Amino acid sequence: MPDTIKIGDKWYVAVTEARIDDDPQVLKHGETFVMFDRFGDLQALGSSDQGLYHEDTRYLSQQLLLIDGVRPMYLSSSPKDDNSLLIIELMNPDLRAADGQTVRVAKGSLHIFRSKLLWQASCYEHIRVTNHGREAVSAKL
Repeated sequence: MPDTIKIGDKWYVAVTEARIDDDPQVLKHGETFVMFDRFGDLQALGSSDQGLYHEDTRYLSQQLLLIDGVRPMYLSSSPKDDNSLLIIELMNPDLRAADGQTVRVAKGSLHIFRSKLLWQASCYEHIRVTNHGREAVSAKL
């Protein structure tokens, strides 16, 4: 049962963990397939089937994209071209300065485009980061 709080006439629900991603994004080409989460990541969580497989052998079971050590915020993802291409749209959460209080980069200032292509037993990834803010930004991917 989630914790609920009532303030005035509004109800709030405490969120303590992310919802488990039930629908993996699957790409397939020939004898190779890959199962990503909706962020385009591979996570080795419990008995997760996520990973890159070729001829029924898993070759990669974990790959995460972080920005300044935190996971980007999800916007959308969709497979294309007979499930050999996956397009993922993300944005940054508030990125804080070293003091942990000051917001260094406001949420949504950075748009992160990822594309994953499965072709001839290889998985290729293209990442493009676009700054929609007014100032230059330095961030670690």
